[in-house]
Parts: sequence; C-alpha cells; structure tokens
Amino acid sequence: MIVGLSENGPRGDIIETDSGPLDDTVQAPKTYLRHNRLHVRGGAQFLGNFATKISVNGADLGTEIGLEDDLGFDSDVFTGRLDFDWRIGQRHHVIGSWYAIERDSTFSIDEDIAFDDVVFQVGASMTTAMDVDIVRLGYRYDFWQDRRTEAGVSIGAHTLIADLQLTGMADVDGMGTVIDATRSANVAAPLPVLGTYLNWALANRWNLSITSEFFALEFEQFKGALFDNQLILEYEITENFGLGLGYNHFLIDVEVSENSYRGDFGYTYNGLLLFLSGWF
Repeated sequence: MIVGLSENGPRGDIIETDSGPLDDTVQAPKTYLRHNRLHVRGGAQFLGNFATKISVNGADLGTEIGLEDDLGFDSDVFTGRLDFDWRIGQRHHVIGSWYAIERDSTFSIDEDIAFDDVVFQVGASMTTAMDVDIVRLGYRYDFWQDRRTEAGVSIGAHTLIADLQLTGMADVDGMGTVIDATRSANVAAPLPVLGTYLNWALANRWNLSITSEFFALEFEQFKGALFDNQLILEYEITENFGLGLGYNHFLIDVEVSENSYRGDFGYTYNGLLLFLSGWF
C-alpha cells in the first residue's frame, strides 16, 4: 500500500491507496491513527522503586554508595516531563524528550564512606543533593504504515547529566584529620541507542504506543548499558487535544576506568505517566 499525508483536515489523514487518492465520497474508517505534523505530550510522572548507585575513586578504592539505602534518599518522586514527535516526512520522524529529577536528604550514615579523596565518618550527619537531567533526541522510520498501525525502528541518543554533592564530617588526609568536607561528582553520559516502536489505533479515539530503546557497549576503559521501555494509552478528547496514561521502565549503568581513576554510576526506576496530548 502506498500512503500519503493530507495537508488538509485536523487529523492529517492518510489519503492514498494502491489505486490512487481516495474518492471524496468514500467514507474513511473511524478507527485510524493520526498523522499530524507535530504530536506533543506534557505532564507529570510518578517515579518509584528508585535504585541509584555511585562510586568515585580517589587514591583508594571508593565505596559503592546506594543513595536510597546508604544516604536516605526517597525512592519515590514526582516530576514533569515533555515529549514530542515531529513528522518531517511521510515515514520520517524527529523525536525528543526532556525531564529533570531533583532529590536531597540529610541522613546519619552507619558506615564509613570513601568518596573521591576523603572518608566520611560513620555516624556523621550527611547532607546530600542530586540533580539529574535526561535529554533524548532521535530519528524514527516507519517501515510499516497503514490506517490503524505504524511500526518502525529508531536511532538516537540519551544524554544523562547528573550532579551529586555530599557534605559531612570526613577524614581528609588519611591521618585522622576530620573536618566538615564537601565533595561532588558530575556525570555526563551521552549514550547512542537503537529502538523499535509500534503505534496502533485500538478503537475510535483510543491509541496505544509501545516503544523500546536500548544500548550496551564495553570498549577499553568504558562500559555502559541503557534500557528505556514505554507503554502509552491515549484518548482523543477533541481533534487537537487528548489525555494519556503510561508506564516507563528506565535503566542506565555507566562505568569509566582510567589509570587509577574509576567512576561507576547506575540508575533505575519504574514510572507512571499522566499527561495532556496535542496534535497540530
């Protein structure tokens, strides 16, 4: 089937078949996917079951820290999220996402924590803050497309930018000199990803989207993996606006080793999404 996009009408209808353009007198099925130029989602996400690990070596081996277990971080958080799908051609899309996660805690640690070049002392009251931005940008190609379905593959990049700061009483020289110290770590992990996706019109005004993106690589001093899976259900309230509910599982694990330095960062959560949709 050869398909095209109508420049007229709010739904951006598919208007051609193997026999040519549809006659105006032929009524299109009520259940079919939108093919507008721009699809935007904006809303809130509840992220739960956080598991965050990080370690940074100084002269000695650093302690692997679980932020939720070792430093008292909440494992649940609310945050905003923005996604877009810009159709730049009949089968071609530019896609993107952005969201930010900010967490902090004050917690008395129950064991020494070696981080960077200091050792935070057992019993110290630690003040910790972590800010994370996740930016996703990619390209999609529909290898299958009909009135109710589009499926294809994607390529792009997930960039995770994380800033962690720890403050507390620490041995700063290995000789028992304990002072109030602050140490920080920054992670910028732009990871290429491949993906697959399926968009399906379940029924009139109801659409289902399934996406999966992944990356895994081990090369010299670098080792990393990323998995991002989404299930989205949308209801079209009007020709231009709708509501949606979704589920997201995300995992990233990055390790960098160079000479005596070793940094390790891991991040995983399960998320529930609630959002408004716009088609333009």
